[in-house]
Amino acid sequence: SVNHWLEDGDAIPNGELTLCDKKGAPIHVYSSHIMTEDAHGNKEMFCIDIDMGPQQEMFSALQKSNAQLLALINTSPDLIFLKDENGVYLSCNQRFAELYGTSEENIIGKTDYDFVDKSLADFFHKKDKIAIELGHASTNEEKLFFASDNHHEVVETIKTPIYDSKGDLTGVLGVARDITERKRSELFKEQTTKIITMIATGEASPKIYDAIALTYESRHPGMRCSILELKANRLMHTGAPSLPQEYCDAMNGLKNGPSVGSCGASTFTGKRVLVEDIATDPKWAEIKDFALPHGLRCCWSEPIKSPSDKILGAIAMYYDYPALPNEEESNDLESAAILAGIVMERERQQDSLRKLSQAIEQAGESILITDTKGIIEYVNPMFTKMTGYESDEVLGENPRILKSGNQDEQYYKDLWATITSGKVWQSTVIDRRKDGSQYPAVMSISPIFDDHENITH
Repeated sequence: SVNHWLEDGDAIPNGELTLCDKKGAPIHVYSSHIMTEDAHGNKEMFCIDIDMGPQQEMFSALQKSNAQLLALINTSPDLIFLKDENGVYLSCNQRFAELYGTSEENIIGKTDYDFVDKSLADFFHKKDKIAIELGHASTNEEKLFFASDNHHEVVETIKTPIYDSKGDLTGVLGVARDITERKRSELFKEQTTKIITMIATGEASPKIYDAIALTYESRHPGMRCSILELKANRLMHTGAPSLPQEYCDAMNGLKNGPSVGSCGASTFTGKRVLVEDIATDPKWAEIKDFALPHGLRCCWSEPIKSPSDKILGAIAMYYDYPALPNEEESNDLESAAILAGIVMERERQQDSLRKLSQAIEQAGESILITDTKGIIEYVNPMFTKMTGYESDEVLGENPRILKSGNQDEQYYKDLWATITSGKVWQSTVIDRRKDGSQYPAVMSISPIFDDHENITH
């Protein structure tokens, strides 16, 4: 270049050069050249070389930092994108590109209207404008369908307006996080709370069983559930909102046993039974023709037990393909059985109380119940018939209203000493009716204990 210039050629251009120092190590410089002539017409060249080493190191560090940032953005599970103020995409990460089923290169320079229908694009555009108008981050929830594999996610999107150093708007940064599992958990909590409320308020058991089945079906699309009660060793459907009635009718009344399907086996053994394929499992050999025509291919059953470990029934979960439960399905099978068990135990206790109440109400003997101070809290119809007192006349009173004067004070001292010690008092007594007439009776007084052996009545 120098020789060319000396021969009246073009001046040497400015530019980056690599020189060597005294030790032969490379030096990166930016070289500027000034071409002149002295007073005698001889050509002269002045060179100014600026060491570019520090700047190159800074540039390399910047390149490395940018590469790390890009890698971080592209490996993020969140959808990240940047639009200009008109909604034109300036950048996005790989996760966002999956939403539209294409590459970042094909998204940049386009808008949402190029990828989704107008109503959804209008929704996205509206949320962009809200963030811009607010001047700070805004948050909303969206349900997105991914073109890459047709799955959907519920996301929480934060959109933040971006400004340059002069305070001028340059665009909108969006970060969308998958909250599908969180929403599923929230929905499950709401549904189970509703079920507990139904139990607490005395809702009819069939409605509660259906609610339990539908709750777990909503957690696992494609699943169908049934709840069966064991009565005299026979299985009866009490809740199966998504199963064909024909199938329920066919299974109702089957006696449980080790080879009577999944529920028959689980209620017989008291253990969980997992059948991967109804078509081939020997436990279903005799009854598979009830299930297969309705598309039922696998069946997992958990026995429903009382607090005392008594088998009350079973819950079953079905799919229309052969399968075994994953961890979440396995846990849900157990929790559904616990919920159903609460209902069955409540029903069992209420049935027992109903029978006891009917027995007392219809008894041929006069029955009254007092608190530990002797205040009457209940009398049955025979008491009214025998004494002439209506229930509202004696509730809150002491049994001494029946006192005829035929028993002395020692009699009553012995009576109270006996029952307060936790023993049963039995004796004959002469009492007085409301009309003043007297009648002989055989009397038995029994203390009533709570779970801690304390006398309550």
